[in-house]
Parts: sequence; C-alpha cells; structure tokens
Amino acid sequence: MRNLIGLCCSAIIGTLPLLWLPTIPGWPVIAILFMAALGVALIRHPLARYFALSILCCCWALFSAREILIPVEEWTGKPVVVEAVINRSDGKQDHEMQIISVAGRMVFPALGIRSQSSYLPESVCAGQRWRMKVYLRPVHGQLNEGGFDSQRYALAQHQPLRARIISALRITQQCGLRAWWLSAVETATQALPYQGVILALAFGERYGMSDEQKNMLRQSGTAHLMAISGMHISLAAMIGWLIARLLQLAFPAHRIYFRMPLLASVLAAGIYTWLAGGNPPAVRALIGVVIWLFLRLHGRNWSGWEVWLCCITCILIYDPLTVLSDSFWLSALAVAALIFWYQWMPLPRYIATAKWFYRY
Repeated sequence: MRNLIGLCCSAIIGTLPLLWLPTIPGWPVIAILFMAALGVALIRHPLARYFALSILCCCWALFSAREILIPVEEWTGKPVVVEAVINRSDGKQDHEMQIISVAGRMVFPALGIRSQSSYLPESVCAGQRWRMKVYLRPVHGQLNEGGFDSQRYALAQHQPLRARIISALRITQQCGLRAWWLSAVETATQALPYQGVILALAFGERYGMSDEQKNMLRQSGTAHLMAISGMHISLAAMIGWLIARLLQLAFPAHRIYFRMPLLASVLAAGIYTWLAGGNPPAVRALIGVVIWLFLRLHGRNWSGWEVWLCCITCILIYDPLTVLSDSFWLSALAVAALIFWYQWMPLPRYIATAKWFYRY
C-alpha cells in the first residue's frame, strides 16, 4: 500500500507544474523530458521509479496543454471554415459547440468553442451538425489578483476559443437524444412557475431561469446547486443502488446477485452524467464512482485517504488540465475535510459494530 501512495503522490506532483508555468515549452523540451524519464527509470534505486513517474506525468500534462494551445496559435485572427456539433444552445445566440473538422481536416480530440453573440439562420438544438465560417479569438483573462480568471477556467473546460459566426449552414437537422429528452421535459413542465430551476437541477441547463431567480440563488449562496456536480452524480448513483435493491426483493434468494446494486449505481451515475451534458465536474465524479466500484468488486479494503489519493490521480491522468480548475481543488479539499472529520469524530461503537451496517 505504501507503493500505491508513493505512485499517486508522484503522479500528482508531476502534473502540478501546469499551475505556475508562465509558458508551455515546445515539443523538443517535452521530448527531452520524456527521454530523461526513461533514463531515470533504468536506475536501480527505490526512489528512481517515483521520480521517473513524476517526469512522465509532467510530460503528459505539457503534451495536453500544448495540444489545446495549437488551435489558439493556428486558427485565431482569421476566418476559418469549420464543422461543429452543437452541445448546448439556448435557441437564440448562446451556443456551445465541438469543432470536429477545420477546412476539411478532422480534429481529434474535438475542441470546444462558445459563441455568445451570434444568431444562427435556422432553428438549432443539441446534436445537430453545422458547417460554419467563424472568426475565432482566444479567451482572455484579467491580471487582477483575487479576481475570476476566465482564461484559466476556459482552458480547464477545454473551451479556449470564442467564436463570432459569419455564416452557417445546417448539415443535419435531427437533434440528439439528449435534446429530445430535454424538449419532452420542457413540454411537460411548461406550466410550472419554476420550470427553469427544474431544468437546471435535472440537466444543468440554466437558460430557462429568470433574472429574479438567478439573483435569489446568488444572494442565498445556493447558485452552485444549479450546476451538475459530484453531489448530483453521487445522488443518482444512490438512487440506482436503491432501485436495484428494491427489485431484488422480488427475486428468489438464489437469484440475488450481490454485485447488481453496485453495477446499477454506476449505470445510473453514467446516465445522469450524459443527461447533464458531460460537463467536467460530472465526469470527474463519475470517475470517482467507477474507482469505488472497482474497489468494491475486488474486495479492496482501502482507507479513505488512499481512495481519495487514487481518485485525484486518476482524474489528473485522464485530464491533466483539470489541475487548472478551482472547482476540482475545492471538491478535493471538501472531501479531505469530510474524511478528517469522520476520523476525528467516528461513528458510535454501537453503530460501527452493527452487522447490518456492513451488510452491503
């Protein structure tokens, strides 16, 4: 277990340089660091592999950052023709899209852009594919310390560019399955006064909320509840677990599969992450749920701190740019505070030793 903690700490340390590097080094520097990591890995010393892993994770983080900066260097400052898939839209002039090709050249992975002041010539919904001529510009942030850094936030969200749409042509008219489901819920809740709040809680879509509702949530300090986060994903996982347990009440004893509730919880969390549009906080929570499932299915008896370190490591390896997200670090510190609290103030002995408490 000590090896696991060392490997996780090494991976996290290797990703942290993205927080303070003023510029991202070029490909030659990344290649030199990669060769250095391979050389260090050949050294027969207990600490050599940890150091090598840190360098490799640093190379991976720099590679991810360099990849997302290439479009900023090549596509900005001039009109470009792109094909994009609509991810979110308010149906008017606020659109979030994924660029899948530029000038006929496929883009992988797809790059996120946002347009906040451009009307499209036809009706738009999530899942449609459009060919557009756009003018791209990078997201800029202010240098005031203590203020919100919009550029850092955009990079963490994989949306480094803003677009002004010059012309657009709809290629596919059919909306995606998520957009169809969202439209059905909108129709069913049309007469409700808090329809915008329902859509925000269920799908993370806040365009239906009135200014009065937004101000009320902002003043009460509950605006963050309208963004799908780890709390919503864990709640969906718990509901999936409970539904599976209720279904098992109708099964004969020899047909009850004890792993079914665990698998149902992860399935419910995955479906809700998809319904929420796959935003980064929801994906991070889903990764944590999958790690928890893996540990439960393999009977691993890890402490809370070990699971916490493993989740942070897997999230940073999956997406190194997450290190730039303030919400990620706030969530990580909040979970650490809960672990510390439950170690400091443990459950009463009559609950902790009860057999029913550890049955499932």
